[in-house]
Amino acid sequence: MTFKHKLLTWVGTLTALAILGHYYSKPLLAQARAALVRDSDNPALQPAFIALGSGTYPQTYHVPAGKRLVIEYMSWRGSVNQGYITAQGLYVTSNGASGTVYLPGSPVSGENIGGGKVFIMADPNTDVIYQSAGSIGSAPIFLVGYYVNIP
Repeated sequence: MTFKHKLLTWVGTLTALAILGHYYSKPLLAQARAALVRDSDNPALQPAFIALGSGTYPQTYHVPAGKRLVIEYMSWRGSVNQGYITAQGLYVTSNGASGTVYLPGSPVSGENIGGGKVFIMADPNTDVIYQSAGSIGSAPIFLVGYYVNIP
């Protein structure tokens, strides 16, 4: 095989790869982007910041119809049972199953303080109920996350 034939073979192979790469690059890059980066610009994701007040228990938040609530962070402060670890919980319904998810706190300066990253989902048109396990909230419980539109 002459040098000219080898050169033409390489040029043809590179051209074919360039054409296939151009054709398949957009779907492959879209999949990689979806797998690696949360699509925060997606209009279906609407930020949610919910403050459930302290005082009378249980506190209830009603998830709007047509939206799923995804809670990513929860923060709270309580004032009873100083020196003991207590927890605050959220009673939620997700995919038809109901239960309470608790986030424990730490006894700090005579109070119980808790917060952390969570992943809790609540179905559309259901209630998120704030429950206490051993302390009474002296500040609102804060829930941070987003809504997802449900068709």
